[in-house]
Amino acid sequence: MEITSEIKERLAILRKQIKEEPRLFAHLADCYLLNGETKQAAKTLIKGLEKYPNSTSGWLVKGNLHLKLKEPKLAYNAFKQALRTNRDVAYAHDKCAELAESESDHERSIQHLRELKQLDPLDDIVQTRLDTALMRRAAVEKGLYRREYVDQIMPKELRKNLLEREELPSEMMRTASDRVLPEISIPVIESTDKGISAGGEQMQTAQSPTDTQPITHREDTAGTPLFTPIEIDRHEPETEQISAMETAGEQEEDLETNPWVDELSDEDEVTHGDDSQPTD
Repeated sequence: MEITSEIKERLAILRKQIKEEPRLFAHLADCYLLNGETKQAAKTLIKGLEKYPNSTSGWLVKGNLHLKLKEPKLAYNAFKQALRTNRDVAYAHDKCAELAESESDHERSIQHLRELKQLDPLDDIVQTRLDTALMRRAAVEKGLYRREYVDQIMPKELRKNLLEREELPSEMMRTASDRVLPEISIPVIESTDKGISAGGEQMQTAQSPTDTQPITHREDTAGTPLFTPIEIDRHEPETEQISAMETAGEQEEDLETNPWVDELSDEDEVTHGDDSQPTD
């Protein structure tokens, strides 16, 4: 990682603060690690964890240090120690699962992926990783593949082979059924003389004199639309001639008005509110 002035400034501040607040050792070690100073990071972690052995952050940084030094077993132990102080750290479970997968340790991988699944049940990536680990373990246990070879098989092919032998893990079947979306119940809407009835409640609707028949509802039994429009007989409303008052110098003129449209006064003006405001 490129050394930036921001990291250097942070290091300078933490070196001063660590004297008054030694619990900041994990942050200081993390800065050393980001700065590429692995030896200084290791010394800071050893000293800090001796004094604060239950520091979750300290063990997480120690795990990252061993990953950088390419020491997977020590990294796994450090992340496991972090989980002993707090079992709900998703980052530690994720790293432990990755390290277990790299060693073809399907049992440990499944254990940590299950924990991740509980922390975030809607994470599809975690679910896919868990399904793959379950299939690999089942394939080895049933003698379909050897442990050192099963990781090279594509998950799609693994699933196909296990399904043909009816050896697909039952846990995968349960999780698949759990992910089925529930059916949504839509209330029946019927047209009445007084308005539209939906779910037992009646809503008043404006009656238009130009519509001779309302839109009716019928069951969708043959793939037809739920709402079928009926042919509507539309015609222009009759207009009436209004005689204007005769005034000096003015001639009688005819005005056409629509009897169905009333002019709104200032007091009767309808306001709709601000549509830009979010709704609850």
